[in-house]
Amino acid sequence: MRKLSVRRPVLAATALLSGSSLLMLLTACGDNGTSADAAPATAAPSAPATVTATAEAPPAASIEGLPGRLYYLEGSGPTVVRIDKGNLVKVDGVAGYTANVSPDGTAIAFMDHDKLVVTDRDGKHPHTLLTGVPGPGYEPQWSTDSKHLLAAKGPSNATPTWGTIDVTTGTFTPLTEQARTHVLWSADGKHIAYSNGQGKIMTADADGTNPHTIPILGDPDTTTNPENRRSFDPYSISADGTLVALLQLTKANETNGDIGRDLEANTLIDTRTGNVVNLPVTGPISAIAFQPDGTILVRTPGKLTLLNADRTVRTTVNEPAGLDKARLLAYVAN
Repeated sequence: MRKLSVRRPVLAATALLSGSSLLMLLTACGDNGTSADAAPATAAPSAPATVTATAEAPPAASIEGLPGRLYYLEGSGPTVVRIDKGNLVKVDGVAGYTANVSPDGTAIAFMDHDKLVVTDRDGKHPHTLLTGVPGPGYEPQWSTDSKHLLAAKGPSNATPTWGTIDVTTGTFTPLTEQARTHVLWSADGKHIAYSNGQGKIMTADADGTNPHTIPILGDPDTTTNPENRRSFDPYSISADGTLVALLQLTKANETNGDIGRDLEANTLIDTRTGNVVNLPVTGPISAIAFQPDGTILVRTPGKLTLLNADRTVRTTVNEPAGLDKARLLAYVAN
């Protein structure tokens, strides 16, 4: 259910709550973000970031028949959980509201109040990369090689500045032109997508230049957009930036939510035309997660379907029971 009919100012990242049972998630989306002027490159105030891996070996496949690992958000915290060999493993020490898992599966980045923090995959060995950062709506995004983050600095009630951060040195380099909220970074490193806070989804080059509004979405012209299609929540972007998975709204009485992300995608859109791209699954879609190799994980009730890059079905597996109210945070295929 959407939370609010008006946009709320961003809130500071909230500490995790304890508990292991699956509870209803906090869902929210959208923003009233505005662009910011680029600032000089700065270094993080702390020592160079080195994420120390845990001694144990990486977890095996989350579910038999589906290679890779699955991460979810559950509970009112929300709490980050990982599925290892069918078992639910709680990842303590991570603020789920803004968390994202690195593509290589070794690290998690999130915002803890006004700090950008990186931990290992188990939420251990936290390291502060940057201070003075906003909260929900400005979730950090990983580069494909897991060596850089796309993140924002500056207070939420002003105009946060987006830039890239070298995870090894902590150096922050602002984008040439600024994005707004819920920014995604394509696996080829050449494109970003983000919400403009008014029902439109934008794409641009990786440095923010050449911004482009995806056609139809958010267009107030009822001739062009008779279904009142709009979105405040991009979820995942294809490796080449030509497709974006998002939460699309159409009903006039559907509220637009607040600035926090929903972590839900029910529609796949061609960024060049605004047209809906059909997927070979049945039932309502709640997540569409692109992988660097072009494969796509699609979530439907009780099912996870892995598609090949040409969008044909590679495999379909049953999702573990009890996750129907959890949100799919990440799928790490390697």
